[in-house]
Amino acid sequence: MSLGEIIMIENKTTKFSDTNHDGVIDAVGIDSNHDGIVDTIGVDTNHNGIVDAIGVDVNQDGVIDAVAIDVNHDGIIDTVAIDKNHDGILDTAYLDKNEDGHIDGVAYDTNADGSFDTFVS
Repeated sequence: MSLGEIIMIENKTTKFSDTNHDGVIDAVGIDSNHDGIVDTIGVDTNHNGIVDAIGVDVNQDGVIDAVAIDVNHDGIIDTVAIDKNHDGILDTAYLDKNEDGHIDGVAYDTNADGSFDTFVS
């Protein structure tokens, strides 16, 4: 399926995408409130058939507010990043650096440039 092709599943509008054109779906977007704007997206970043990044538009404004990422592709979420002030820039990330399932620290983008520059453990 190509980007933008829409099919109905479980009474929700779902868009499937093959971003690298290899014939395998590697991104899915869901419009759960049927307003025409995708509010949840899942992406297979390393093209192994497993979603390893999920983004959610929490306040339904068309901008992703939270992202959960499996950084090392082991099936366990390692990082959750949030746009706390809803300016379109993820500014706080909760990190599980040692992969024990517990938050080891929090990274902050203190100057709103899109890069995390402060880490607190």
